[in-house]
Amino acid sequence: MTTDSAGLPPNGYPHEPLDLREAVISSSGLTMEVTRLASILILMVSATSGPVSAADADGSTTCPQNVVTPETPAPGERTLLLDEAGACMHAGQPVQAIALFSELIRIDPRDAFSYMNRGTVRIAVGEIESGMDDYNAALNLRPDLMEAWYNRGNVALLHLHRFQDAIGDFSEAIRLKSDFAPAYCVR
Repeated sequence: MTTDSAGLPPNGYPHEPLDLREAVISSSGLTMEVTRLASILILMVSATSGPVSAADADGSTTCPQNVVTPETPAPGERTLLLDEAGACMHAGQPVQAIALFSELIRIDPRDAFSYMNRGTVRIAVGEIESGMDDYNAALNLRPDLMEAWYNRGNVALLHLHRFQDAIGDFSEAIRLKSDFAPAYCVR
């Protein structure tokens, strides 16, 4: 079976549902596999819910090696940066993705989606506190951003073992989008 850089099949979902609650409860500490699977789940939610797009099917959007933008971007530059950041996320190039999301935040400091997506990439590379700071910034800007509540809850649960905080974040995600099944599963 073929998989992408995150280890997922072409449809983007693992074949079997994950019960992360049992993995956390039944183990004395989180295993690397559970943490890896949780990071994939967080990336799936963030990458598919915000304005970030993956590389085009024909490969026309690629992850740049250097991030250089003018002080005032030209019309369409923001969209190009979003596309490139998404391509970097999916190409397994987190340093470039973080730089692109940081540039998007510099251009528009009120861009909650860029904070959320940069936080997701930071979490994936082990920068837990920086990632949480980005999720908090996103939620300060957009308290209605369900994906940020869900992602922050996953980090609180899996990385920080702050179970009550995680339950609160998952509950808020459910309040905002009552048909979002993954939040029910981990709450």
